[in-house]
Amino acid sequence: MTVVPVMLAWKIDEWQLDTMLPIYAPTGGYKDGRLGNPSLNYWTFDPNVGVAYSGKESGFNGMLRAGYAINTENNATTGVRADRSCISRARSSR
Repeated sequence: MTVVPVMLAWKIDEWQLDTMLPIYAPTGGYKDGRLGNPSLNYWTFDPNVGVAYSGKESGFNGMLRAGYAINTENNATTGVRADRSCISRARSSR
């Protein structure tokens, strides 16, 4: 289950800025050693920000999004908690 309690966006001319905080809940069953688990058995907090540009005159479009996922510990395993960062980008033109 994903909940997004905060999502903000601003549009300034051909630019759009946004930020959000998705929270992923550990729903479903989990058993250590099971081949398929419907849950990861930990919470993830994934704050991220993005910027996009849509050039009406030039036809150029681009976006960049950066985030850092913070995972809580899985109590059913002795593994190390693994946070991760992510950067996504895209561009197009006519």
